[in-house]
Amino acid sequence: MTVETVSGLDLTDRPKSLTAMVAERLRSSIIDGTIPLGSLLSEKVLAEGYGVSKTPVREALVQLQSLGLVEILPQRGGRVFTPTIDQVREICEIRLHLESFAFRLSMERDRTRLEALMAAIIQDMEDAFDIANPIHYQTLDASFHNAFFTYCGNSLLRASYDMFNARISALRTHLSTPHPYMLQRSLEEHR
Repeated sequence: MTVETVSGLDLTDRPKSLTAMVAERLRSSIIDGTIPLGSLLSEKVLAEGYGVSKTPVREALVQLQSLGLVEILPQRGGRVFTPTIDQVREICEIRLHLESFAFRLSMERDRTRLEALMAAIIQDMEDAFDIANPIHYQTLDASFHNAFFTYCGNSLLRASYDMFNARISALRTHLSTPHPYMLQRSLEEHR
């Protein structure tokens, strides 16, 4: 092991704290489905797996709790969120409202660049489409929806969306990935 890596965490890419790196890895694993919804997250097991002390893991779990991805379990670690039907409905409602508003603003303020960006993402989605390995496609799906905020010219709208974006992305993955027909439908709808 070199000084630049700590158990798979590349320290040369970004000058981030261990807490930030652990939080990013956990966030990505929850969103891409590597860590399923409802999973228990042991501080000790995560610390050993990432080759860090329990402190950055504990702090990362607190960060993920602020995003709504994790519930802290005192003296035990955490649990990945498991939304109820009502919570899924609420997330979908706020997502639809925020994305629609951002899309309208972006179309008014910079339609040409928005259309070019969305067309490029859709092309990448078509190139990446693989039912057997949907992780890259799911990342591009999130990029497609995030594009609505790129040219909306409203940082507060973007910040509001970011409060829910991790849960939205996790739900998108967990609801469509197990069902190949849902991925195909997703691609068709994005086109």
